[in-house]
Amino acid sequence: MDHYREALRLNSDLAEVHNALGTHYVRLGKYEDALRHLDQVVFSDQKQGRISAVTGWRANVLFNLGDGRAAFREINGLVAQADRHRWIWPWCRRLVAGSGRASVDNARQAAPFWQRYVRANPEDPAARWELLMTTFYLRGRGENIGKSYGEFREEFDRHIVHIDSENAALPWDRLGRWAQDEEDWAEAERCFRKAYELAGGDYGYCLAIALKALERFDESVPLLLEQAQIVQPDAMSWFQLAAAYASLDRWREAIEAYEKALALDPDYAVAMFDLGGAHWNSGDAATAAKVWTAAMERFPDHELSAKLQCDFSFLFGNPAAGQPGDGAR
Repeated sequence: MDHYREALRLNSDLAEVHNALGTHYVRLGKYEDALRHLDQVVFSDQKQGRISAVTGWRANVLFNLGDGRAAFREINGLVAQADRHRWIWPWCRRLVAGSGRASVDNARQAAPFWQRYVRANPEDPAARWELLMTTFYLRGRGENIGKSYGEFREEFDRHIVHIDSENAALPWDRLGRWAQDEEDWAEAERCFRKAYELAGGDYGYCLAIALKALERFDESVPLLLEQAQIVQPDAMSWFQLAAAYASLDRWREAIEAYEKALALDPDYAVAMFDLGGAHWNSGDAATAAKVWTAAMERFPDHELSAKLQCDFSFLFGNPAAGQPGDGAR
């Protein structure tokens, strides 16, 4: 380092020294210092290979400094030379994979990069994965990607067949969530099932929710039971399982599942009200009244408290206000 500094003291325009110091500071993680030197690299011979290498380092530094716009300007200049230098595509691919979804601004520029990359390197499945995930990232951040679900599904189908099964589950899950947003539950179920078949685990939760929306409750129960007992044993999983049991009139199992949800989250208001409903529908009006009374005391401002006071007032000391209805469903 001392020799480099002395060289610059004698001649501050030495491109080779600025280049060496720039790459040295990159390795140390001192990106401001690295950029200061790399910006001063001007090779007198103007050999394209040397200039491109400096541009590649500068793109790396700019991403690390959070300046994605400037980094992509460097990358766009680099890929124009990719047919002459084999290292350019792999280098840019690594940089964009690392920073392309760090922000919405980066992702906007990463999307056309991946389109261009895949056209030039169709054999790279990881790049196709990045292209799909960048699109899902942008859509998830409220960006208009310029395609309907059906249009994107055609693009998705072209890419997903090239992605290995180990990595394909997440894109299938994201496509299913898009279909769910469109309230196309049949399509959502198809996508979530693909994800679950590929990777199992917590992908079963979304599949179960889609099956419930399609009123295929029998099929949803084993998946929800797996979630509640093993994969994600939280209050929401037990609540969803309880609701599936209730839809099948399996009241004893529904009651047990609601109770487990409340044991995990005593402030789960809907679970407490629905527990009362399960007791009511099972024919146990006394226990239903007890649970509902406790729920109304605990959550007096909840909309279900007002509904119970209106529809089931005969249970709570005001028999003149109404008569028993057909049930709490």
